[in-house]
Amino acid sequence: MPLLNTMIERLNARINDASTPYEQFIFLSDVHYSTTSSNAGFEKILTQIQNLEINKTLFILIGGDMIDKGNIQNYTAFIDICNQFYAQTGIPIIPTMGNHEFYGVSANTNEISRYKKYMGSTNYPLEISNKGLKDSLTVVAFNDAKPHKLEKISYPDIGKGKNCAKKTNTKHLFYFPHNYIHYSSLAPKNFSHFPDYLNNSQGNHIIVTMHVPPRKDPLPTMLDQFIQDEYAACIKANPIITMKDLKTYYRNLWMLVHGNSTADKNDSTQWFVDEIKNRKKVELVLMGHVHTYFPFLLSEANHNLQCVISGGGGNNSARTYDSAYPVTKYHYMRIKYDTNLGRFVYQKVNAGNE
Repeated sequence: MPLLNTMIERLNARINDASTPYEQFIFLSDVHYSTTSSNAGFEKILTQIQNLEINKTLFILIGGDMIDKGNIQNYTAFIDICNQFYAQTGIPIIPTMGNHEFYGVSANTNEISRYKKYMGSTNYPLEISNKGLKDSLTVVAFNDAKPHKLEKISYPDIGKGKNCAKKTNTKHLFYFPHNYIHYSSLAPKNFSHFPDYLNNSQGNHIIVTMHVPPRKDPLPTMLDQFIQDEYAACIKANPIITMKDLKTYYRNLWMLVHGNSTADKNDSTQWFVDEIKNRKKVELVLMGHVHTYFPFLLSEANHNLQCVISGGGGNNSARTYDSAYPVTKYHYMRIKYDTNLGRFVYQKVNAGNE
């Protein structure tokens, strides 16, 4: 049975066995679990949850990039860890898909089929009764990193650096999905189930989880800082590289990976905004993908919808890109129902002493 199905059964049993509602559920993203490298960050978070959060937490929701590459070894190892954690704590871990789940998959393997075999549905509503979290909630898992095919994207050589892509002769080669939800103009056709989940929600409240933020670049300084670091490394290896070339290269790559949407363009990001902006039952959008912590408001929504990027769940440790929101390497989010506000709110929690 796929992990999602198993964990939902365990979640329902946990709710049914509860004498009183739980205070919270926990969200984290970007675990990047791998059998070929240390998983100390994720293990540190799980240990802290077991020590500090066990009696308060109904379930853990992971917002994508659970594994670093979509091979069978990583899937089975991650599932083993989730089962071990459940056996120790009784807390189920609910999976959702990110972009790394289909990285490293061979060309003759369907990455979505493999994901569904081991993890389960890529899009689903998770219904939580008020017996579980003080009021009824629907978590809508929205897979916005679904590939249809992989394309080879090449850019001119810009030299080697500590973060530069793998160099093959005179080109850097990238394999990325042809259409992230933010990259595709076909979103209303391919993702028509999303508004159905919102319309048919049984809960009094809705939280959406999606891996890639619905923005061109919610952190304007992030790419600039990355380019500065990259330039310092690349210039040592290739003195002829110019900052202009480097900016062009990375901005093109950034737009491919993070979407090319703008607020005034009628593309798939705008479609997402249009679907969600006037739905007051939607109280929070939980995201990852960017390895940092950054809360912002979806100002197009008539109720200034809360959005938060929280990508500090694993080995590719988080870093600070906005001084107003400093992060340690690893963190997770407590999501609680606030009885005074009558809505769900969030709190960032650092993991361990770093």
